[in-house]
Amino acid sequence: KPEELNGLPVGKFCEALAHEGVHCGPGANAPLNVHALFSEADIYGEGKPTNAANAGRDLKQGRGTFPVSEAAPERCLNVPWFKHDRKEAIEAYAAAVRKVALAAQAGILK
Repeated sequence: KPEELNGLPVGKFCEALAHEGVHCGPGANAPLNVHALFSEADIYGEGKPTNAANAGRDLKQGRGTFPVSEAAPERCLNVPWFKHDRKEAIEAYAAAVRKVALAAQAGILK
């Protein structure tokens, strides 16, 4: 939450983690309500979006409909899968995240 880290954007948080040897990237899956599949795709060639073709009304849930979900990619970061229980690697990752978060809270990172 940037507001808990003196406004530090997730991209800068990821950059700081990279300096600690931890690699991740900002972002998350885009919310589906803004995906063209749910607002524009005419899958069966009916001349209108398939999601509304037989509904009798427009069912689009466009940008702004779900503000929390739509803001998630700006507040999330992707991390490794940690497919195996490698305690040392997971602890090192957690320590780096903790270090960067504490530095951000202290105002050291901008």
